[in-house]
Amino acid sequence: MNRTRRILALLTAVAALAAAPAHAAPQAPPIAGGVHCHQTAKPTYRLSAVEKRGLPVRITCDGPARVQIIFSFDAMTPQKRELTRMFPHSSPGICRSRDVALPAAGTITVRPRLMPYGARIARRYRRTKLILHFLTLREDGHFWTEGLMNRHTFLVR
Repeated sequence: MNRTRRILALLTAVAALAAAPAHAAPQAPPIAGGVHCHQTAKPTYRLSAVEKRGLPVRITCDGPARVQIIFSFDAMTPQKRELTRMFPHSSPGICRSRDVALPAAGTITVRPRLMPYGARIARRYRRTKLILHFLTLREDGHFWTEGLMNRHTFLVR
């Protein structure tokens, strides 16, 4: 009987938490003019092609915007641990990229390139998981990324 009461109390507490309004995460400042953008990338790329020409990512916006794509190794992977061993007191980026301005609505393809040490690490593994971070310039003048807009892709040796 005592066990049943504990389970009922636990279920009641869970239901109360589910019904309570969630604390809102800090909202991103809007892009000037209410523009919406998104990125698309293939699920896998050949490492040799990315080393030569960069990682192609298509960006589509419904108005003028300034965007940037950067990528990093996924956390808790051997590649990320190797990067941490290589640079123990800092976490450098593994790609070269620059921000791109879209003067009007449309689509553009950007190709961020792997840094030499990022390519060296990726070459040691058959598959390397990357996170593509999609940054947009917001009204406050800072680049901002939202977790829902980031994508995953794989580099295959």
